Amino acid sequence: MRRLKFQSILIIGCLFASVMASAQSVSAAASVPDSVIRVLWFDDTDPTTAGHNLAFSVNVSDTPNLAGTFTVYESAVIPSNGNALATLAIGGAGGNAEFVSISNVGAATRFSVRFVSTDSSAYADRDFLNIQPACAPGRFSDSGYGPCTEAPPGTFVDTERATTPLSCVPGTYQPDSGKTFCLYAAPGQYVSGSGATASTQCGMGTYSDNAGSLFCTPAGIGRYVNVLGSTAAIQCEPGYTTPIIGSSICQHDQNTLVSTPTAIWNSSTGGNVEMSFSVSPLVSGSVTVYQSSHIAGSPRVAGTASIASGSSSVTINLSFDESATSDQYSIKFESNNSNHNTTYWELVTPLCGPGNYSSNGFTPCNASPAGSFITGTGSTAPTDCAPGTYQPSVRQTSCLNAPAGTYVATAGATTPTTCPSGHFSADIAARSLDVCTASSPGNFVDDNDRSRQQLCAKGTFQKNVAQSACVPAKIGYFVKSEGATNQKRCKRGYTTSSVGSTSCKLKPKEPRLPTSLSRTRVSTVYLKNGKTSDGLRVVIASRSKTCKVRRSAEGYKFTGTKKGKCSITMTIKGNKKFASVTRTRNLRVA
Repeated sequence: MRRLKFQSILIIGCLFASVMASAQSVSAAASVPDSVIRVLWFDDTDPTTAGHNLAFSVNVSDTPNLAGTFTVYESAVIPSNGNALATLAIGGAGGNAEFVSISNVGAATRFSVRFVSTDSSAYADRDFLNIQPACAPGRFSDSGYGPCTEAPPGTFVDTERATTPLSCVPGTYQPDSGKTFCLYAAPGQYVSGSGATASTQCGMGTYSDNAGSLFCTPAGIGRYVNVLGSTAAIQCEPGYTTPIIGSSICQHDQNTLVSTPTAIWNSSTGGNVEMSFSVSPLVSGSVTVYQSSHIAGSPRVAGTASIASGSSSVTINLSFDESATSDQYSIKFESNNSNHNTTYWELVTPLCGPGNYSSNGFTPCNASPAGSFITGTGSTAPTDCAPGTYQPSVRQTSCLNAPAGTYVATAGATTPTTCPSGHFSADIAARSLDVCTASSPGNFVDDNDRSRQQLCAKGTFQKNVAQSACVPAKIGYFVKSEGATNQKRCKRGYTTSSVGSTSCKLKPKEPRLPTSLSRTRVSTVYLKNGKTSDGLRVVIASRSKTCKVRRSAEGYKFTGTKKGKCSITMTIKGNKKFASVTRTRNLRVA
């Protein structure tokens, strides 16, 4: 026995596929649109057996005030026996959607739906025939329509009417069939390939702290992982370390600090001191920096930092107003390991950092001026930028190479010099005007790109050197190739429609115009259908106050309004064979 389920839902997005339907209208009332019916195949049963599950949707959001009953039949046409699978009544409220799901419909793959309107004067009754259900998300077929197959494990289908499933990408997997998405590998697991049906736990010595990992990360020096599927590496206890990355156990070590801290003064808008400490990979503890040359009494703390096991160095950045920066500091390191003693450094004077200098290389420091640079620490003077390079900013650690099309002839430059107009240079870091080369005939140098010369385009030419532009061919002339040094005249009987032409066309025959007009008489130029003897369209106009031009059935008529010169513009519209020609003719109104 067939089982029917009815429910109303709000359809969001394009949930159901379009159907193929034919319909008949039975009255002159408005017709129900084909798009009102949507059918979706959403089961994975054997296409040759009973038990298919379908979803019928009736969307009336674009058909306001639709009221009536939809009846679903298990056949491509309306059966004569009238056995229905389901019915759905629409109440007539516009902007809604209704839904019917049907289970165990048998082995049918084609259906029909009959709509009977409550008000036949508003909407006509209509039959929707030969409806083929579309494959739902999670399913596919060769045609995209039922019968459909579930996406196998390791794949998914996230759209309707799919013809093939998509493989899960690395980092994701799917153990089940008929799914619309893949699962991310959980932290502590990974998926290295595509189409996976399961994720893999990270091995000993490795971990993964993110979902969707393609691989696991080996534990770093000073850290270990001793369980499978770990999401983090464990830090070795003070006094212990690991010999290599990817370790699952720590080893005992008693090393401590190995060098004196280095203090470097750096500044862009205010004072900034970087305290760098080189330490053993195993040591851990805390560093305190005092804004005083000695640790005595209660000196002001300028900054602190923690050194964790596994660190090889640590930096403390101390920022102040430039005028308040101390000349000297003192430092204390306290180890977390009781086997290590507390270490002190006093009278620590910061070195001038990159881009800064002083007479002795220590604070207070000055910024290197524009046109110079300082790369190292403890500098006593800036270095001028060499010829071929420049620097427009202060406190810089390097200079910029003069780009192509420019040069720098002197040291300490703040800007490069551009090659003269019509000249170019492809050299980088050029040191002399001599590298700038004049463009050759048939070429030009764009003022916005003086790194190269460019060939004159077709339709243009240039016969001179050192030019920044090419000359377009005049009307009656042409240039058919790039890099031309001259224009060529069209042969007799040919011309061009505009400047910059690459070829010539036949010159059309001009219609004859009168040489004089009477003030009291109308003169007509007879052009059949406004065309020349070559069949080309002609447009004639005038802006002169001495005459008027208008078109009539007989041709163009010229009317003199007062004595004087009458300027006539005549344009012959060309085609593939003939060129377009515009002429201005001066006539006389007698």
